[in-house]
Amino acid sequence: MIFRYDKKLLFLLIILLVSSVYFSISHYVLGGSHVKIIVLIVLMIFVLFNLLSILKRKVEVKDEVIIVHALLGTKQIKYNEIKDAVFLYLKGRTVLILADDEKFVFLSSVVDGFEKIIDLLKEKVSEDIKEKLALFDYKRNNKSKKLLFAFLIIAIIFFFTFGTLNFFTRF
Repeated sequence: MIFRYDKKLLFLLIILLVSSVYFSISHYVLGGSHVKIIVLIVLMIFVLFNLLSILKRKVEVKDEVIIVHALLGTKQIKYNEIKDAVFLYLKGRTVLILADDEKFVFLSSVVDGFEKIIDLLKEKVSEDIKEKLALFDYKRNNKSKKLLFAFLIIAIIFFFTFGTLNFFTRF
């Protein structure tokens, strides 16, 4: 099975990129300082990097191995070699780290079907890893995802609102 990026997150990131460009143009037209414009350019590069990262992200769950494709490369790990599984609950997303003796794989909740991937992993890994995967907090993950979406929507509203105000105060 192949899992790709969350389409809602992709949509919000595209709108965020457009709104940040709009705000930057309005700020430039207003005659904003060069330092602020540089900060806005860095912000747009950051959003663009995240957008490209999400577009490149893909998880393949196969019979013997899980493969994670990311912007900076591809990693894979065999189910029977997994020695540890750890969940990191970050603001806005959850990351599952699977590790064997030599390498590790990051699985991020920005992949559509993250919960399904965990359920599939439970069927293929050893009992001690199954117990660690059972610790996944579905409610906390959903709450984190909603917080991320809310943050992105607020940022979009901020950029469009203040970009428009910049244009109205200029003319």
